[in-house]
Amino acid sequence: MFAPTPTPFAKAEDTFALDLNGQSWSGQYACPFKQYKAQFPAADQAKRLTVESYLSSAVIRTAVEYDAQLTACIVMSSIPAGRSAMEELHIQLQKSQALLARLELNTLVEQASYGNVPIALRFNLENAAPTSASGNFPLSEGYWQTEGPALSVSAHRIFVFNGSRMEVAVLQTLPPQWAANEEDEIAMCANVNGVADHLLTSLLPF
Repeated sequence: MFAPTPTPFAKAEDTFALDLNGQSWSGQYACPFKQYKAQFPAADQAKRLTVESYLSSAVIRTAVEYDAQLTACIVMSSIPAGRSAMEELHIQLQKSQALLARLELNTLVEQASYGNVPIALRFNLENAAPTSASGNFPLSEGYWQTEGPALSVSAHRIFVFNGSRMEVAVLQTLPPQWAANEEDEIAMCANVNGVADHLLTSLLPF
């Protein structure tokens, strides 16, 4: 997740939404700003595609909502002029570690490589809300306060690709028919990590 920022993302400046229910969609997606192509998995289970722009198109959020309370997102944003990819990754690493510490999560930020992405920061969060007063996941800072097993699990991959800062983030909230227990939390974690890794590995330059 992009680290907490005082700038709220509550209102997109431009939004495109497409209802995918009953539609024949391959899962292939090409960023309208010609920065990347991606293959969203399980396209036959996708319900809605949304593309939002913020801050005069400096931030682009693409989200696909699925059955089973799952949302897969790709967020692209500009890197300040003069900052290298490694400098940007170092900044994002520090912000991600600070976020995990603030949320008191006993997890680490790892580094991994995926397909055309040589270095990505990889971590998971618990109890992220799909929406909050500060915007939509993963741009929002909304977290549910709960005791016991998590009500949601999210997977985050932050990296630099084709000159842009990017994040693949996948959120699954507890489906109504599931119970909030450790077994379901483990299942959700495996699911979001699998979707995030598939989506990141599929990335191609435009």
